Amino acid sequence: MAKAKKKDNVTLPRPRNLPAGHVLEENVRGFMNTPNVVAAFIGRKHRKGRDTGRLAIVCGVREKLSEEDLDRSHIIPKNHYVETMPACRTRIPTDVIPMSGHFRVHASVLGPSDIVGPGMQLQATVGIALRHPTFGRVITTAGHAIPQGSSPGASIIVQSDGNNFIAQLAAEPRINQATDHALLRPDAQDLVGNFFRDVTPLGPPYIPDPNHDVGRQLYVLPADRDIIPVVCRGLQGSVQVAPNLIMNDLIFTDQQTMGGDSGACLVDEKWRVWGLLLGAFPAVEGAEDGEFFSVFIPAFRILFIENAQYL
Repeated sequence: MAKAKKKDNVTLPRPRNLPAGHVLEENVRGFMNTPNVVAAFIGRKHRKGRDTGRLAIVCGVREKLSEEDLDRSHIIPKNHYVETMPACRTRIPTDVIPMSGHFRVHASVLGPSDIVGPGMQLQATVGIALRHPTFGRVITTAGHAIPQGSSPGASIIVQSDGNNFIAQLAAEPRINQATDHALLRPDAQDLVGNFFRDVTPLGPPYIPDPNHDVGRQLYVLPADRDIIPVVCRGLQGSVQVAPNLIMNDLIFTDQQTMGGDSGACLVDEKWRVWGLLLGAFPAVEGAEDGEFFSVFIPAFRILFIENAQYL
């Protein structure tokens, strides 16, 4: 690396070895189009584990392979040349380092698809995050998953990306003909948000229309499995969920959910939240494939009942 020079005992700025502005940015970004590259940045070049002190374009790859094992178009050259002006090029060394191919945010966000009550008799899934006029930032889950006899203020564990967080039961679970949900107020209020697996932001709640939305492709966001594709089979449905309780205005999809998914989000291709999982009809012996259903409570209804805002 060039050193700063002195003139008449005055230290002058170090000469630049790299192009400035968007030219450098565009050239670094260009390496992201190379197969196997998961990250690229300006850093220090290393040789045999030692810092050479030279600036370089560092490319992180899923697996570091020899040139003999790579297609020619996949090889990262030892030097990258940047045309800064006509007939003038700058040479920038490159470096290749192995990196994990799976990016994760550093902090967990408490929200959709996190696990409620790991180890509880009735484990459930986080639905959406809300700003409540009384309780502040809260997350929803299925009311029936909260242990019977739990009082407001009871501690519930919420697990996000393998980390456990404490949340308080904000109020008694609401289980009636309109809804089946509970509100949890995490101690870590600044970590509450509507991000699927801490990365993908969910759109606002959507009110489905029977005239247009029956038959739409939808997706369930479970806590511990891949996204589940389902089809909207029915809207404005009614279900007898207990001997003396009929719930109304429900969403029906293919039955692809299982125990522990209660409270999970149902979204469309735009990541808008349609509903939160209530439960499913058990398989009936001899029934055809299309006769199994999962049932969801419309998400907008919970905001209306709680007079809350979607985060």
